[in-house]
Amino acid sequence: MIMESMETEKKEMLTGMLYLPEGHQIDYPHGSGNLIYKEMLYDPEKVDDDTLNYKFLLPAIEAAKDQAVDFIVGFSADQNRIILGYKNLDEKFQAFTAHQQAALFTEFFLNQNAGEDGGKLVVKSLLLSNQIDNIVKKNEGTIHYTYSGFDALVEEATSGDFQHAIGFDDRNTVVVNPDVRANASEVMDLLSTMVLQLHAQELSLFDKHVNIQIRYNLFGEKTFNIASGSKKMFDKFRTDPPADLIHEELISITDYKKRTFSNLLTGRKGSTDFEQMNLVQLDYSSGLRISVEFVEDQNRIVLHLSNFTHCYDKTRFAESRKAVHDRLLKVVVSLGKF
Repeated sequence: MIMESMETEKKEMLTGMLYLPEGHQIDYPHGSGNLIYKEMLYDPEKVDDDTLNYKFLLPAIEAAKDQAVDFIVGFSADQNRIILGYKNLDEKFQAFTAHQQAALFTEFFLNQNAGEDGGKLVVKSLLLSNQIDNIVKKNEGTIHYTYSGFDALVEEATSGDFQHAIGFDDRNTVVVNPDVRANASEVMDLLSTMVLQLHAQELSLFDKHVNIQIRYNLFGEKTFNIASGSKKMFDKFRTDPPADLIHEELISITDYKKRTFSNLLTGRKGSTDFEQMNLVQLDYSSGLRISVEFVEDQNRIVLHLSNFTHCYDKTRFAESRKAVHDRLLKVVVSLGKF
């Protein structure tokens, strides 16, 4: 009986690893109910956190292999951005993309204390996939759009009269409080509450991720940096966007440099409310979105692709995920000729 009790207690305990910059000032719940955290520090001078991805989390993932760790959360050196590591069906750690973790937080945020007066606002950067829009619409929230970055998200999140607001961008920024240190602490509180509730339902972060892909369509995203990019190439995407070459029907163009948009199906044209930026977004009838960003001071082009497919149950998740990513790769190959 003693052994059985110890085994039950072991199963009920949830452990997260925090991958933090040295000298961090993040307040978080070190122990809360069945959740405990372990810390691992990194030297910000020796770690490139420009892109938060699997590579960034790799030292923590390696350390977690020899410990009883259920999930990992890594913070950038400026503490504005986070990345979640989770275990897949094979008990191997993977990392969520900015799009995927934004979807997780969005649905949890909108369903937490549902029905409160004052409404709930979700702010997302223009480059995040439309899955966030689907989640907000189905959960009766309000969505606003802005450019990437902590300050841009804060400005938009505090611009309206909403009781609760949260913001995300395509660079892993998560904003719930305009103060950086308080924000990091509140993000940890939100994450802790979410994983504890999932654990009580016998669900992991991966389980929840799959459920979201089934309910709100399965989205795939890919980002490519073209180091030899130029203004001429960027302008070509704006004035002569690819359609026949990638076998897709182009239905709308939003040019943030001209601050205009055109719906090619209805002929409707108009202006955007955003400040001028070297960004153009092309939307196609299949759900494909191509966003092209020109980083002028680096003469570099960043190509973002997003598309979705339907995933009807868990047994089709792997197959559906592969299908949407294969479609995006085919588009990339075609764009190479462009």
